[in-house]
Amino acid sequence: MTRPSILVVDDDPDTGGALASLLESCGYEVTTATDGVAALAKITQSAPDIVITDIVIPKLSGVELCIELKANADTRRIPVIVCSGVVQPPPILAQPGIAYLSKPVDFDVLARIIEELLGVSSKSAPDAAR
Repeated sequence: MTRPSILVVDDDPDTGGALASLLESCGYEVTTATDGVAALAKITQSAPDIVITDIVIPKLSGVELCIELKANADTRRIPVIVCSGVVQPPPILAQPGIAYLSKPVDFDVLARIIEELLGVSSKSAPDAAR
């Protein structure tokens, strides 16, 4: 069985790397990108099952990334989870296929959203994330 794939987009390598490690420990195949343009290129090359992105990223913001993904017939089905410190998310993010979590992200909540989006049974978050 193929492991579900997740693309993590964050310009902070510590934040993105930590999230990627936690997701990998739960059995997901994880790739990362540090800006919106690189994320689009990776998505075009090999579409992930889910994209997790920050809003404030270089070259193409997380909001612009969502707009690009949802406007394209080939990528609009990919669920996006936006994790950001932005207090009030832009209204464009309130549409089907986009979930919003405030930073700092509660990994258990994130894991439940991922499971729901993938339609998989519960994976437990690693103890280090609790």
